[in-house]
Amino acid sequence: MKAAEETRWYGYIAVSLLSGLRTEEVRALRWEHVHLDDGPETVSHIDVWRAERAGGDVKTPKSRRSLRLPDLCVEALRKQWDEQQRDRRIAGERWQDHGGVRQHGRHASAVWHTCGVDSASSASGQAYMDGGRQGS
Repeated sequence: MKAAEETRWYGYIAVSLLSGLRTEEVRALRWEHVHLDDGPETVSHIDVWRAERAGGDVKTPKSRRSLRLPDLCVEALRKQWDEQQRDRRIAGERWQDHGGVRQHGRHASAVWHTCGVDSASSASGQAYMDGGRQGS
């Protein structure tokens, strides 16, 4: 986890390791199901309603659940939200919001292109994804 702290994978890794979600549930997690300090008497939690599986449903009906988020996950998800908002501003009209916590696909290409990066697979694209740190 320490190695991931300064990368764009930190939120995904923290939630994957500490929340109790299956990997296909983390990949399908949407911001509308993430509740970070909604009020003074509310516990930060995530609602698990979807999975990246055929049909988009969770593994079993009992898999639909709400899970309390550890503080480290709350911190990582706040950072993820802030990074996505920055990406949204950079991409401007080209931003395609799919509501996912783990945004990927065409919107990322728009951000990289706006930043003067030709490809996400290039060294400069990887440096952008790693928070601007080259040679990491």
